[in-house]
Amino acid sequence: MAEIWALLIQEIADEPVLPFDLEAYAREINGYVAQLKSDVEDKEGNGEGQKLDLSKLEDAASGFVKNAADFKAWEHNWTLREMGIPEYNPMLESRILAIERISRNHRMSNFDTHLLDLPGPETGRVGGVPGREQFKHVVFGPQLWSGYDEAFFPGIRDAFFEYGNVTGAQEQVGIVAGVLGHASWKLVN
Repeated sequence: MAEIWALLIQEIADEPVLPFDLEAYAREINGYVAQLKSDVEDKEGNGEGQKLDLSKLEDAASGFVKNAADFKAWEHNWTLREMGIPEYNPMLESRILAIERISRNHRMSNFDTHLLDLPGPETGRVGGVPGREQFKHVVFGPQLWSGYDEAFFPGIRDAFFEYGNVTGAQEQVGIVAGVLGHASWKLVN
C-alpha cells in the first residue's frame, strides 16, 4: 500500500494542474440532489406531513455544475496553450499564467474544505450535522442509525427522514445550499 501511495504522490506532484475532475463531482452531487428529491417525494406521496422545498439546493447544485464547467474550460484552454508542446516546460509559461494556475490548484484543493459547515461568529451556530456536530461535511456523512454507512446530505436526511422535522430539514436545506453555493463560487472567484 505504501508503494501505491508513493506512486500516487509522485504522479500528482509532477502534474502542473491537479488531476481532479470537478465536473464529475458536480454531476454526482447533482445526482445526489435528484435522489434526495425522489426520496422526499416518495415520503410526501405517502401523505406524511408538510412539503420540503429543495429548490435552493437544486439551484446550488446547478450552479456548481456551471462553475465546474467554467473551471474545466480554463484548464482545457491552459492545456491547449501550454501543453501543446510534447511536454510541459515551466520556462515557457508566463508568470501571470503560472500564478493563475497555482491559484486554481489551491482553489481546487480547498474545494472540499469549503464544503464543511464550520462554526462562525456570523452564523451563531455550532456547525455540523445537528445532534452529531462532529460531522461537518454538508454532502457526506454517516447515516444516523446504521453505523458508518455513508449518506449524502446527512443533516437534511436526519431531520426529514429520521425525526420527521420538516422545519429542521428546511433549515438544513438552506445551510447546505449556502455552503455548496459558496464553495462552488470560490472555485471561479
